[in-house]
Amino acid sequence: MKPITYVKLAKYGYIITSVILIIIGIWLLFNPGLSIDFAYYMLGGMSIAYGVIRIVGYCSRDLYRLAFQYDLAFGILMIALGVVMIFQTWGIQEQAHTIYGTLLLTDSLYKVQVAIDSRRFGIERWYLIFGLAVVTGACGMLLIIWLPLEVRTTMILLGLASLFEGALCLDVAMSVIKIAQHQRFDTER
Repeated sequence: MKPITYVKLAKYGYIITSVILIIIGIWLLFNPGLSIDFAYYMLGGMSIAYGVIRIVGYCSRDLYRLAFQYDLAFGILMIALGVVMIFQTWGIQEQAHTIYGTLLLTDSLYKVQVAIDSRRFGIERWYLIFGLAVVTGACGMLLIIWLPLEVRTTMILLGLASLFEGALCLDVAMSVIKIAQHQRFDTER
């Protein structure tokens, strides 16, 4: 497969999973009475899908090399924690929001660095990435430290966090991941 194909696959996969995460976030906000197990299954599945896309992104050679610079390790972590959220809900149900909050906080910290690097590259929308990363990180922190949460409050906070995470990743995909048709890669001469 050509390197440009990996970049396209990663960018469009990033966009699709971001939009799905936004939809899940909105759905959780408007259906806070939903089964918390079902929410964890959805978010665990999204974590696995996002993890795979991030590993593909890491293997790609996007033009700026900003969006995927930390995504190998983080992709593996997302897959592992997604599997835990899906298959161990009976053992971690009380801790699942902490796991998801930790994922969001970690990703938001990576995205703050992407925003700072984007500013150095002259990407105009770096401030939006930075702002969304801060808000997403705050939601992640709330999921980690705000205990004990009643189920309805947890669902609303999960919805908000997912909505902001999806918006953050969508903005990164749209403004930072560049596909150049005539790009020369390190492996080409």
